[in-house]
Amino acid sequence: KKILSKGNHDLWWQTMNKMSAMMKQHHYETISFLHNNAHLCEDFIVVGTRGWYDETKEKVAENTDNAKIVARETMRLHARIEAGRRLDAENPADKPREMIAVLHFPAVFKDYICPEIVAELQKAGIRRCYYGHIHGNYESPARIEYEGITFHLISADYVLFKPERIWPLAEETDEKTEKLTVNGTEIPVADTRKNDGVYLHFCNIQDNSAS
Repeated sequence: KKILSKGNHDLWWQTMNKMSAMMKQHHYETISFLHNNAHLCEDFIVVGTRGWYDETKEKVAENTDNAKIVARETMRLHARIEAGRRLDAENPADKPREMIAVLHFPAVFKDYICPEIVAELQKAGIRRCYYGHIHGNYESPARIEYEGITFHLISADYVLFKPERIWPLAEETDEKTEKLTVNGTEIPVADTRKNDGVYLHFCNIQDNSAS
């Protein structure tokens, strides 16, 4: 099962109906989208949105109302968190599921903070947030702790194209799990021989011919 979320280079990204029809047309039965919804993945509820920059971020797109886009992305995140809560309620489990968030743009990185996104994550009780977008910057920390939330950088090139394994917070990581050390931090990564578990990473899937 593969779940795709939108980044800033995904020019091919359209409506859910069009993308689902494309998957059906080409018989891609294991691919779905994180788009105006949430997903149940083993012990987790996965929610997220693209995110954006605010006015304090340099090199933003020209003629862009950043505050408006941040407000829209925050609203989308809120809606998807609510979708995640409904999904969790509709699928009772023996133990509580953790809700994790996936963003394309970082909400916290170096001296940049998007307070609106952070506040939405806090209100939902989300303790782990995964993001990409940062490429070629291999001195960046693998983890950032901020306001009770751990932000994980999982850009594909940063983790050597090995998706990071997501373990339940209450469990110890399997000693047999392969680990990648990045800037002094051990990251559990995918064992391609196995099909179990939940794994995340970000890469660009771009079609410049898309309309």
